[in-house]
Amino acid sequence: MADAVTISRPSTGGGGGSGNWTDDIGEATLDGEIALEMQSSAPSATADYAKIYSRLDEAGEYVPDAELLLHFEGGLTDSSGEGNHGSVIQGVPTYAVSTSGGSRDNSTFGKAIDFRGSAAISFPDIGIGTGDFTVEFFVNFDNAQSGVSVVFGYADLAAGPGHLQIYRYNGVWYTLFWDHTLGTPAYTSPIPWTETLVDHTWYHVALVREGSDLSFYRDGVRKVHVTSHPVDFVIGGAETWAIGRIGNITTYQTWGQVDEFLMTKTAKYSDATYTVPTKPRAAKANLYAMDGAGNEQNLTP
Repeated sequence: MADAVTISRPSTGGGGGSGNWTDDIGEATLDGEIALEMQSSAPSATADYAKIYSRLDEAGEYVPDAELLLHFEGGLTDSSGEGNHGSVIQGVPTYAVSTSGGSRDNSTFGKAIDFRGSAAISFPDIGIGTGDFTVEFFVNFDNAQSGVSVVFGYADLAAGPGHLQIYRYNGVWYTLFWDHTLGTPAYTSPIPWTETLVDHTWYHVALVREGSDLSFYRDGVRKVHVTSHPVDFVIGGAETWAIGRIGNITTYQTWGQVDEFLMTKTAKYSDATYTVPTKPRAAKANLYAMDGAGNEQNLTP
């Protein structure tokens, strides 16, 4: 278990006045002040007492501005705190601990979602519009060098505005922006990047828009940097956000696994490199309770 923060009485305790705890041993209340102290070890059970605490390093990175955070620990719960929970729109995805290597230590990440069997999921529009954004994830392909494998895709090819895709086609990474309100050109793929990947291997991918700059990263290294992409390419609207296929299009699938899918409406990375996450992220402060028998409950799932 990670280090924890515990709540302690302020030094001005006593009397129950402003900023003080009551002195009632059976029921401690707080008026106006709270003191937090970093502990060097995790909480332990104490008979007849309950402990409330927050794990500060539960994740490799604290992401307070997350709009969508899917850990895929057996389900589609959004851990960002924004309530953008996923739902199955095609097939039957499965969840399993992966033993594949690559840019992550699989023992720390738990389960991943498996899209083999033509499965796909959807989640609500987070409202990117023309603003900055970051979408990032771990991906593990069955066939990394052949065919089409769509990791992420929004909308369909017959409606707009708001189309966005991230996919591989015959060994090339692509992003595709599509906005029918702009006329010609109706779409652009500013980031083609050819590289050989190994089947059944985890890679960390990030796509970042900051103003008119687009950056594509793989395993923490910027592979492509475009400085003049049109900022009026809208992302979002009334179509379908999907992982495992292109929005409403059911013919192109992701063959493999995806994990730790994160979206923010900020440009998280702007340098040539970043550190690939080594633990699952936390979007909001994680608050836990432990009873006297050592049973732990997450109060902010």
